[in-house]
Amino acid sequence: MLSLLERERLENRESLDQKIRATNDARVKKKLLKWLDDGIDAYTILSHLPLDKLKDELSDYDVYRLFNITKYVAWSRKFMAISAEKDEKKPEWYAEGYGIIRPADSTDIARAICIDEILGDLRQFIGPKNPVPGALFLERIWDRRDDPEVKRLIRTHFTSEEEDEITRVKKAREEYTKAALESLETEKKPPKEPPK
Repeated sequence: MLSLLERERLENRESLDQKIRATNDARVKKKLLKWLDDGIDAYTILSHLPLDKLKDELSDYDVYRLFNITKYVAWSRKFMAISAEKDEKKPEWYAEGYGIIRPADSTDIARAICIDEILGDLRQFIGPKNPVPGALFLERIWDRRDDPEVKRLIRTHFTSEEEDEITRVKKAREEYTKAALESLETEKKPPKEPPK
């Protein structure tokens, strides 16, 4: 989609002359919007073509890449999380994000409904009895074991089975990452937070 020059200019846009940056930004934006417009065709293909015809051409990384693209599009549209004060008789719903907290409007609520429905569909790939989310939670605690309080918590509350789960998660991640890196050209990992 991008030429080598467009990609190079985009990756180094802060160091470019203002006119070159503006021209390149307009070009890559146009290409992105065209690609997104073609998404309906991709959806039509995927929903009608037998999926076994694609399994060797698509990779796990395609799934993760689309999730990351979705994240950036949601950031650009300023999607926000919704929260509510549970202890109030008539709780107010708030939209939170980007350093803002404000009453949630119908758009915020409708976006949350759509995302929740999509996440419901995606949960089939996790499953209700999947031990991985719990093991990931334990791993996050384990990775902070240099903290004296966390060290005490681990010593008094972690079982050997839980330590085995952490080891299994770490090993799976390392093996999967190594295999993915061997099969793909290196690509920058997208950040977890919106770009500044």
